[in-house]
Amino acid sequence: MISSIVQSKRNKPTLSLDNFRYTQDKIINTTIYWKCENCSCPGRAIQYAGTPP
Repeated sequence: MISSIVQSKRNKPTLSLDNFRYTQDKIINTTIYWKCENCSCPGRAIQYAGTPP
């Protein structure tokens, strides 16, 4: 599983994970929620504090 966080064209963080791209949805306390870049895709990812992307 290879992942990295890069900036999008609109200077928003974008998570690249296993050839899928996720945009940052929300941050609650120390948890970051990501949603799939494709609007029709229901894919989500969750990043907990202290865990690398």
